[in-house]
Amino acid sequence: MAYVRTDRRDLWIANRDGADARRIEAAGEGVAAPRWLPDARHLVFVRDRRVWLLDAAGAGDAVPVAGPVGRRQGAPTASTREPADLSPDLAEQLYSVAP
Repeated sequence: MAYVRTDRRDLWIANRDGADARRIEAAGEGVAAPRWLPDARHLVFVRDRRVWLLDAAGAGDAVPVAGPVGRRQGAPTASTREPADLSPDLAEQLYSVAP
């Protein structure tokens, strides 16, 4: 699974049971909305108003593939059209599981 830690908004991946969690340093800080691609090896995520692609196996740096996205705002807010990293009431952290 892929998820964002809320302290610095770092990207983390772990096994489905949460074991072997590790930070993906190549993603940087300020990450939002990580999603696995169907190949179960690559992730896309949003950072700095751009969509980035990353090989989760650690081969290379993240590369921008689209952007800019969204509106310029001070703090990120949950979109009504796309799942956010937190539930609307901020009580649950959401994550993406590889297919």
